[in-house]
Amino acid sequence: MNNWIQVVQHLKPGGMLGMVDISFNMQAVKPWQRRFIKLMAGIVKIPKQNLSSAEQIQTELNEHFELIQWQDITPMVFLPFCDFIRSHHSQFARFIPAPMWRKYQVTSRALAYLCEHNLIQMNLVIARKP
Repeated sequence: MNNWIQVVQHLKPGGMLGMVDISFNMQAVKPWQRRFIKLMAGIVKIPKQNLSSAEQIQTELNEHFELIQWQDITPMVFLPFCDFIRSHHSQFARFIPAPMWRKYQVTSRALAYLCEHNLIQMNLVIARKP
């Protein structure tokens, strides 16, 4: 992420950075899974350069900040979203146009697959500028 420089410039020493970031386990993927991840990232407008692993993000972050907390919140974010979409189809189908609802269903299925195979992670990050 090239935006670390901008964050560093705007924070005073001792300033805190809090963010939620997605990381991808691209090292453990089969070629077709890599294409699937890139396709899904393109659909949701995640630039290819942001398909970073947790380790890559931590390394970049440590160049400019002191890492205070790194917490995997995937089970609290993606899986409940997927469960919600699956369980509320009949309630929302009459209010949301079918093409839009299908986007949610496809997103839910893709996220469920990525989570099941440990290919995506949602991270809560807190860091301090030295």
